[in-house]
This record gives sequence, C-alpha cells and structure tokens, in this order.
Amino acid sequence: IAKDRGMKAFSLLLCAFATQGTIQGRLKAVFERIQRPTHVNAKNSMAESQSQAPPREYEYIVIGSGAGGLSCGAMLAKEQNEVLVVEAHDRPGGCCHSFRRKTKEGTWDFEVGPSVLQSLGDEDSVNPLRMVLDELGETFDSIEYDGCGMWTEEGYWRYQLGPESAEGGVKDMLRQMSSNPQQAIKEYDELKDNLRLISKIHDACPLTSLRQDWGALLTTGIGMVPLMLKKPIAVMKELPKILDSFHTISDPIIKDTHLKRFIDILSYFSGFPANGTIGAAMIYCLQEFHKPQASLAIPVGGSPAIVDALVRALEKKGGELQLNAKVDEILVENGEAKGVRLKTGEVIRASKGVISGATVWDTVKMLRDEAGPKVENYRKEVMDNVPAFGSILHLFLGIDGDLPTAPNGKKLDPSQLIVRDWDRPLSDPQNVITISIPTLKDKSIAPKGKHIVHVYTAGTEPFELWKEVDGDKEAYDRLKEERLKILWEAVDRVLPGVKDRVELQVDGTPLTHAAFLHRHQGTYGPALKAGGKLFGFLPLPEIPLLLYDTPVKGLFRCGDSTFPGPGVPAAVASGAIVANTLTPWWRHVQKVFDQQPQTSTPKEKEIPRIPQRVSPSLSPRVSIPSSPVAPRIPNIVSAPQTGAAYSTVRMRDSPGSVRARRSK
Repeated sequence: IAKDRGMKAFSLLLCAFATQGTIQGRLKAVFERIQRPTHVNAKNSMAESQSQAPPREYEYIVIGSGAGGLSCGAMLAKEQNEVLVVEAHDRPGGCCHSFRRKTKEGTWDFEVGPSVLQSLGDEDSVNPLRMVLDELGETFDSIEYDGCGMWTEEGYWRYQLGPESAEGGVKDMLRQMSSNPQQAIKEYDELKDNLRLISKIHDACPLTSLRQDWGALLTTGIGMVPLMLKKPIAVMKELPKILDSFHTISDPIIKDTHLKRFIDILSYFSGFPANGTIGAAMIYCLQEFHKPQASLAIPVGGSPAIVDALVRALEKKGGELQLNAKVDEILVENGEAKGVRLKTGEVIRASKGVISGATVWDTVKMLRDEAGPKVENYRKEVMDNVPAFGSILHLFLGIDGDLPTAPNGKKLDPSQLIVRDWDRPLSDPQNVITISIPTLKDKSIAPKGKHIVHVYTAGTEPFELWKEVDGDKEAYDRLKEERLKILWEAVDRVLPGVKDRVELQVDGTPLTHAAFLHRHQGTYGPALKAGGKLFGFLPLPEIPLLLYDTPVKGLFRCGDSTFPGPGVPAAVASGAIVANTLTPWWRHVQKVFDQQPQTSTPKEKEIPRIPQRVSPSLSPRVSIPSSPVAPRIPNIVSAPQTGAAYSTVRMRDSPGSVRARRSK
C-alpha cells in the first residue's frame, strides 16, 4: 500500500522474507552475505571467530533418548554429573512414543510403544522401572485392568493376572483349557514350589543393584547375605538358573500341553519361547504377575507418559536433552571415546565418557576405522556374528462406534494375542499377532465415540522381503497389501464387523522402522538365546545378552540390545546399570542399603496402602512417522546455533498424578 518508493521496496523485502522463512533468520543470512569476503584470499572475521569457538563440553554424552538412554542420563545427572542426551528424532522416547493424526472427527494419538504394561500397584515390586522412578522421584498416571484375551486354535480363552487360585485365575484357566486339569494344576504348583528359593534370590539382587565391575560383589551381596547364611549350598546351586534358559527348569516338570503352551506365550515377550528365554525373565513374570495387587495398565496419554517422567527426572537433576541431533561419529582419541560429531558438523566433547543407547549394530557404524584395529575387529564381530530379530509390521486403525464383546459375553480387554498355528514355532513370521485397544480404558486419545486399534506382528517380520522393494513404490505397495492380509484376518476374528467402520488407517513396515528409528534393519533387537555354556564349555550358563562395555575406553552401551534385553523395564534397567557402573561403588552400596526393606511395626502394618498407578512395559516398542503437528514434549533443550545459548521449554506435571513411593 505504501506509496513511498522506499517503503514499497521495504514492504516487498519483508514479504519475500516471510514466504521463505523467519525474518530473523533471513536478516542473519543477509548480514552474513554482507560480511562475505570479495576476494578468495580475504578473511571472514565472523566465520573465523565462530570456527574458533570452543566446542560444548559435558562429562557424559548419551546417544539416544529411548528408555535406556533417558534412564542412564537421569541417573548420572542425579549423581551430579554434567549430562547431555542427544536424540536424532524431533521428540524424545526412541521406540517408546506415539504419533498423531488429525481428521475432521478430531485428533487421534496412536501409541506405538509398549501396549502390554504391568502395573506397579505393589509397593514392594522389584520391577526396575518402578525402582528407577522411585529413586528419581517421578511417576505417571495409568488405568488398570486385570487380564488379556488369548485366541488360539482351541478358541478364545483369557489370562488373568493376580492370585492363581482366584476366580478366573490361572487355575480356572487350566480347568477350562487343559485336557487333564487336575494334572495341569499339580504341575503348575510344582513349578511354583520349585521357584521359591530362586525367586528369593532374584528379589535379593534386583537389576538396579547390578554394575559391571568388581563392586557388583558388594552391591548384590548386600541382599544375598541373609540367604547365603541360611542356605549357602542351596543358593549356590540355584543361582546359575537365573541366567540359564528357562526350559531347563520348566521342561522336567511341565508335561501338560496347554500349560506348556501357556509358559511359552509368557516367555515370548523376550522374543523366544521357554527354550531360549533367560530364566530371570520368567522367574520375574511367574512371581510378579500373580501377586495380590498384580494387574496390567494403560498409561494415560500413551507411552509418552513414561518418557515424560524420565525427561522430567533428567532435567530437574541438571541434565539436558537436545533433539534433531543425529550423531554421525563417536570421536575416539588415543583409544578413548572423547565426544561426538553431529550430522551438522558440530563437535560436542565428553570429558568422562559416551554412552550409546543405539542398537549394537548402529553403535559400531558410528565408529571410524581411524580409531584403531580393535574398533575394526569389534565392528566386524558385531556385524558378522550378532544375529538380529525380525522387524514389526503394523496396522493402526481409527474405528467409529462401539466394539463387540468377547466370546464369553464380557467386555474385551485392551490386550489381545493371537497364535495362528501351534505346529509352527512362535517365532515364525506372522504366526503371533498382537492387538492393542487402548481406548477401551483411555478415551482421551481418540475423538469422542471412536476407538484406536493397533495390530502388529511380534518382531518376526523379515527385513529381507522389504529390502528388495526399497525404492520401488509399486512393488512396496503390493508387498504391503499382501503382508497386511494376516493382520486384517486377526481384526475380523477378534473384532467382527468393525472393518466397515474404519475411518483412518496408517501402516508401518520394517522400512519405516529403519528410517525413522535409525535401527539396523528395523530390528526388534539381538536374537541371542539363553542356554549357552560359559566360555563355550564350562558347566555354567553364559550371559545370553550383550554387556555394556566396548573395546573403546570410555564408550558404553545401554538399551534394548544389551542385558537384560527388550522391553521398557529391561531397557530402563540397562541404563541404570551403566549409570551404577560409572558411579563410585561406595555411593552405589549406600543406595542399595537405602532400598532394602525395613521391618515395620505392627502399628505401621495396619495403615492401608494406597494403590499406585505407575506401570512398566513388557512388549515390543516401535516408531512410526507422525504428521506435522506439534508434539507433546516436556522439558527439552532446543538445538543451539553455533555459539548460541540454550532455551528450555517447561511444562507442569499433570494434575492428580500419584507419586510412587517405596514402603520403608
């Protein structure tokens, strides 16, 4: 509108800036062009001063903001270390977050992280997520339920958590499904009796008491002393079973077909049936799942609630989180990890060490040959000899209206599991399918009157099939349509009639995982079976998963490709174990002492406990790209420009959250 010639020019300049980016950014670009030298031998004083600015430095840098990385970062920050967690994605959580879609009906938040969660209602729980959150002083809200539906060749049946003898419990399930119920119940009781001592050993050495150095003799020994004094020989005999394959415990006892299959299904959260699952995992499940307060749970708002709690813990202890910060190289100097170089070229230094929460394969890809022959051999060993689980195929659905009831006439549980063929291994592609319906409990994540249904395969989708069609859209779409048929069949079986009421569909494939999670082949994790012999020949079980150290001094690993394996509680435990290892042993010993249960007075026992609503995950976690909407991310440090100060975005804790606390 301006008639003045100068004002017209200025108005056009502002319009041009507005169409291409922020005015501030464009003015900066113009200013830098003005400063650009006009001769090849001239010096640019601004660029020179920026290049000479010292790199940022922290004591520890954690690569990846998954559950393991955030746990490790928060625990290290609690010990007054300067910690930076760098995340390649635009939001924290790694495999444990949700994505959002908007339609005319409203907003849909699809949870692609854990869909089968164990509640933490028991204050004496040894669940590592509960123990880590207790130590960090954080929690999140969740809604509980008590079982999940099972769909097998025999038909529909239900697994209910809580005491086995309760109405609808495990023993009622065996009476319904076993061909010889009395014998099956007898075998189950014998198995539980056989696990009594080893369960006490397991509880005496929770994952948060572990560390990867000689200090572990002290931190694990604190809880073991009373048992060792009472039954030293029996304890030493039982102890190796924790690391051995669980089938060495169960097979000599369990002969009933249905009970054996039930044990295999519970074991399969680890990626293997009983034959291949580390004993500690099943000892934990058979004990914790059947305590009086045991239940499953849906985090309010989805799995980001878990991530938000860990991010809050990281920041309030002084740690920082930088998003959109993909690491290109782990810097190694004289055989020691000294920092990282981001894709942008920025170098960030680490004075004490670097912890990679990436998979073992993606970690070695960040190491360069110049680091030395040890690194070259390490990379070759990992890439050639560490087997990987398959990936996961997803079908996310937005459904209009109510959902059908279960075959028993009752409401469906949020978690449903389908085993298509018992004659095939559970690990066969597309033989086991999971359906999660979180809106049966949490209606806040979908428009009113709608449901979210998440259908996925259990970490068995072959990456090789998808690698062949990468880059060929027509072939990719054909393969996706073919592979999704099994998932649609599962929907028709569990939710008959809803296919005609689908309002929104989002698919995810192994290529999606590889691209957006930066995971080698989109894998679920390392496929390392329990049951091997120590050093290949000693009559003791070897640890079936990868440990935390590497041939590079000062470089550690955490996350779902390290011990104790996949799952949010396991990943959180791995981060805590690395943080413990990097903490002076005497401090860790003090923490273990503080966590030991103390004898309560009779008066204290009369005080009723308030059920807690904090829930850890047990299932596969994956990520799907989201639509370009503002993510719900609390407590993050924005990626800084060179020489710029950080800015922090804070959000208040959700009202009404229940604070996790351990009984003293």
